[in-house]
Amino acid sequence: MNTALPKIETMSARKRVRSKYIIIKHAGMEVPLVFSPVLSHKHVAGMTKVESAGYCQLDIAGRWVAGGSSDSLDLCARPQDTDILNERLWL
Repeated sequence: MNTALPKIETMSARKRVRSKYIIIKHAGMEVPLVFSPVLSHKHVAGMTKVESAGYCQLDIAGRWVAGGSSDSLDLCARPQDTDILNERLWL
């Protein structure tokens, strides 16, 4: 008989998963788009003007943390990107 406990996803395991993001302007407001790291920033952006781009992940408290850069768009994360992600993407 197997007495092992079932595996449960923990926040620490979830924290290690990074996504990509871009921030665009829509109706005068900066809006984040978060997407899979297998896609390129440039393909997701298409012809849209992008304000900033980089990588993001959830920390242990479930809040977004942004950083890094996009080579395909030649843009970096900005200090305010973390706040924009947390204000506009509620979990």
